[in-house]
Amino acid sequence: VREQLARMPAIGPTWSNLSYWVKWHAPDYPCPTNPEVPSATDGKANIYLFPKWFELTQEEKLYAVLHEMAHVILDHLGREKPAGATNAKLWRIAADVPIYRAFRDTPGTSVPPNHYRFMEDVLELVRDSSHTTEQVYRDLLPHQNDLESLLADAGGHNIVSTCEHHQTEEESSMTGPGAEAQAKKAGAKAIQGILASGRGGQPEEIKVL
Repeated sequence: VREQLARMPAIGPTWSNLSYWVKWHAPDYPCPTNPEVPSATDGKANIYLFPKWFELTQEEKLYAVLHEMAHVILDHLGREKPAGATNAKLWRIAADVPIYRAFRDTPGTSVPPNHYRFMEDVLELVRDSSHTTEQVYRDLLPHQNDLESLLADAGGHNIVSTCEHHQTEEESSMTGPGAEAQAKKAGAKAIQGILASGRGGQPEEIKVL
């Protein structure tokens, strides 16, 4: 984990700062609801790196870390209910679209092969990949059966799989409204910078992606 944090300055100073703000956990047990999941977040400031994460390459580990951090700073889990999303798996896939678009070409990272294959197929179903997660979710609603087939073809696509990991009392005390606001503000600027650089897409306002 320290090795990945040491590589953050190469991604950008904001990501380096955020990597020390979030709370990292490396449980010695697999995700309780899906043992194939390498990493997960509670949507606040806690990120969990399960045993499967340690089986990834160094470049894949960094991508997974950035992936989870982006879910936190874009408040994807907090936006699910207000968006009226009734299909949790579909919402997770929709939330992955802006993250994948931002980080797929980031130097020093590598998208795990099954994740890459699946996300490229998902982009074919989305009318505009620059849409917000809420809009992407609506785009994908008519394609639920297609997505299940794509998931199977990609070998399960373990990054999009959800992990219901409940906070302990100690972990809950680490987070709060102020902490979430701090992460969102810094993270929105960081992701916008990546998109503006030309690696991920257009220089648009993406704070609600």
